Amino acid sequence: MTYDRAAKAVTYRSDKSEGPTSGTETAAPLEFLARVLGHIPDPGHVTTRYDGWSASRPRGGRDTAAPAAGGRRCSSSASRSTPSRVPPARA
Repeated sequence: MTYDRAAKAVTYRSDKSEGPTSGTETAAPLEFLARVLGHIPDPGHVTTRYDGWSASRPRGGRDTAAPAAGGRRCSSSASRSTPSRVPPARA
């Protein structure tokens, strides 16, 4: 990101080489500031993002059976303590 005092413009250069957010973009300083401030939550607002281990998809697919001998989990669907989330195939 650079600021050109003569042109009174902020230029943002993306580190991506392809895609919709690649290249450079130039904006007026107040417009750029307004865009950045739009990403800051209000005071007291709790922003929670669930990704990785805490995301709903990995949590739902995680095996809930007790660890087998040796500290490893059994991957057999017959040993699960909860029913499978996959619907049965139709004939």
